[in-house]
Amino acid sequence: MRKKAVLSVLGLAVAVAMTLPASAVAKPTMFDRFEARQTCISEMGVGDPIKRQTFRLLWGRKPLRKCVRFYARQVAAERRFEVPLIKAECRLAARTEPEFRLDYPGGVRMCIRMEMMP
Repeated sequence: MRKKAVLSVLGLAVAVAMTLPASAVAKPTMFDRFEARQTCISEMGVGDPIKRQTFRLLWGRKPLRKCVRFYARQVAAERRFEVPLIKAECRLAARTEPEFRLDYPGGVRMCIRMEMMP
């Protein structure tokens, strides 16, 4: 009986651990996809057939879609890691700079939101 309980708790812990990383990944926003699309278009090389063929060989079927998805996820992940630094900078600026309230009338939240925008 005790062995079954331990195994079920262990199984539940493994199941929770498997779902956490998937839910922790930041979902790309519209701005992330736009930035990724610009990167992919420049990588694809408009008007250059050799560059275009290389791009197709690299990404396979539906290359622009795959490229945009890849780079959008990468941009979203980078932005997710920047958030704690932005929060710390805004809090420090709110404490030390007297003109902070003039620049950001909404306070620290407005500062964070404005700094996170692309």
